Amino acid sequence: MDRQLDERGSAILQRYREGLGMSVETNARVARCHGEGRLAGVVFEDGKAVEADILVACAGIQPNVEIAREAGLEVGRGVKVDSTMRTSDPDIFAGGDVAELPGSVSDLWAVSVAQGQVAAAAMFGREVAPAQPNTLVSLKLEGIDVKSYGLIEPGTTGQDAIVDPGGDDNEHRLLIVPTAAAQRLHARRARVLQLHEEDTDKVRGDGSD
Repeated sequence: MDRQLDERGSAILQRYREGLGMSVETNARVARCHGEGRLAGVVFEDGKAVEADILVACAGIQPNVEIAREAGLEVGRGVKVDSTMRTSDPDIFAGGDVAELPGSVSDLWAVSVAQGQVAAAAMFGREVAPAQPNTLVSLKLEGIDVKSYGLIEPGTTGQDAIVDPGGDDNEHRLLIVPTAAAQRLHARRARVLQLHEEDTDKVRGDGSD
């Protein structure tokens, strides 16, 4: 969930899980598992050991790169491509689940579609900057509803974050918008608050007469 929630959203989800009796370890990587005939526990890279009966690993996908390897293409976890989705053979392109951009392999349909558009443009001699599509992540459990779409923090200098100040400690709403839009929203919010205070003062004044 580190790519779907910011720090405050993560803290809310963590508190909820801990309230169910779960122990949550963050910024932890499993170094090894141990046990005689069956799992007994795991050890993190920092040396901390945790007893465990079951290990569920979210390992993502494993692309089938055998054909690409036999064809002499450079492969890693997937078929290695550059920013135009071109493989180590300049006449061959790859996209979708099998393609490995520097450092990552994606298994999302929206990403595959975007990569196909980049590859098609490159085939016709045009370079299109690959854009990371926004994907909706929804986690609905008893007692909590989490939804995330797009950015969790400003991605450029032309973007700002707007946080809903209302609600309690278990509510969090965050919106990333262009800076100009954020300025208009902040100005509108300030004006609404000003009008509210003026109306409140007026009511108090009328009541005192």
